[in-house]
This record gives sequence, C-alpha cells and structure tokens, in this order.
Amino acid sequence: MFTMHEGLYCYKWLLFRVNSASEIYQQEIATSLAGNDSVDNISDDIIMHDPDQATNDRRLHEVFMGMLVTEKGFELTKDRVKAILEAREPENVSELRSFLGLANYSSRFIHHFTTPTEPLRRLTKKDTPYCMSSVRSKEPHSRQ
Repeated sequence: MFTMHEGLYCYKWLLFRVNSASEIYQQEIATSLAGNDSVDNISDDIIMHDPDQATNDRRLHEVFMGMLVTEKGFELTKDRVKAILEAREPENVSELRSFLGLANYSSRFIHHFTTPTEPLRRLTKKDTPYCMSSVRSKEPHSRQ
C-alpha cells in the first residue's frame, strides 16, 4: 500500500522484487481472528490462551477459515462445500477467477483438482473468448 495526495492506494500486482506476501497473510489471519479475545497471532503463529485443557481441546475442534479440525486432521466444513456447490455460474472472466480462487482454497481435499478445473482455467487465458457453454458441453455431470 502507498499513500498519495489523492488517497491510499494498493497495488493489484506485486512489483518486481517486492514480496509482501507474509504481511498480507498476517493481516488476513488477524482479520479472521478479530473479535476473539482468547486468540492472537504473531507472524504465522496462532496463539490460543484458554483457562484449561478442556476448553482448549474444544476450541481446537471449532471451525477455522472454512476448515474443521478433527481427530482425523483437517476437513472441509459443510458450509464451505455448500458455498462451492451452490455458487452461481460465472458470467465473465473476472467472476470465473474468483470462483477458481474459492475452489482452489479447498483443492487439497478434491482428488485430481486440476483435471476438472482445466477447461475453466483455459477460459481465463489471454485472447481466449469467454464461452461457458463450451465448458458445459464437456461436463460429465451438468448443473442444469
């Protein structure tokens, strides 16, 4: 971010040799934890301070950023899955990129994620006309 006489601005892309990813990540974590008095973050660490072990164990099983912590490890929450399945069809490249970002966040839980999303990613390439019907005709399970 930078300030000019007209106001505060933010780069859409990182400039060559500028890497502020860690600061952006820390800000996103701090924002998601805002309002929770018993949780803090320092750099990429999340610190929970609970009065006892039972409370701490219970909180570890709560939802964090669309994921559920269970005995088996991380799982997607039902709300996250529902958001992806019920997302409206993108009407342009910008909306398609947003949808792919939403789905990509959950990609480690989707077997061979790149295979079903490849036709969608192809539509985001420069000089490729946006035509969702061409992708829909190749879907094994149409959403109609």
